Amino acid sequence: MARKPEEVIAYLEVHIEQGPVLLNDNVPVGIVTAIAGGVRYALAIEGEAGHAGTVPMDARHDAVLAAAEIALFVERRARLEPGLLGTVGRFEVPEGAINVIPRRCELSLDVRAQDDDVLTRALAISLRNRRRFPDGARAAECSRIAAQKGCSLCPHLQQLFAASIKKANIQVKRLASGAGHDAATFDGFTDIGMLFVRCGNGGISHSPLETVTRRTPASRRKSSAIRWCAWGPRRTTDLILRSRAKHPS
Repeated sequence: MARKPEEVIAYLEVHIEQGPVLLNDNVPVGIVTAIAGGVRYALAIEGEAGHAGTVPMDARHDAVLAAAEIALFVERRARLEPGLLGTVGRFEVPEGAINVIPRRCELSLDVRAQDDDVLTRALAISLRNRRRFPDGARAAECSRIAAQKGCSLCPHLQQLFAASIKKANIQVKRLASGAGHDAATFDGFTDIGMLFVRCGNGGISHSPLETVTRRTPASRRKSSAIRWCAWGPRRTTDLILRSRAKHPS
């Protein structure tokens, strides 16, 4: 059902963190400050196939080694800047064989950051680096398959969440989301507020081991905080309307 901006007070979302930050800090609930933007690329590196037992090491054009240089560069680059995340999540050798020097390697590149300028700068450096290969391998294909701008979440809703969390005698923890969420689609349409709840098992996500449970020492306080912050539509609507009256956008 289509809605007009003036008909919507705000968009609120509660989501499992999908990471270990809240768990490591022993905090049951966190206030999301921003949702990171991200870009994904599909890359293919071409080398030259050869017999593993007959081609000397200094005469090889190994596509996998060249692709590995990209993966290592992405990791090194991401570690240089707080909030920047780089991942090579797919790494494949089509028609590979145990006794054949790889002719082709296909890999993915996922780069994310809260700041779009940081993202653009890191991506440009990473893509330039793909052309610098030793041993004759080359970048054969490079195609962007997805892109999403980052967005900051509403400061006034964050303040309301913080006040409610304090009322439940819980530490106020703010953190950005590196994962994409439905909330980002409302950027520019209405105010966005989002909470993370702590997950267990070391913060493992996108795995059968992912879990979130109320059976923790802070379960009673956690439930109280979530009810205060997100449940109770009438209370939440009243708080947002009063906040808007004091801080018109």
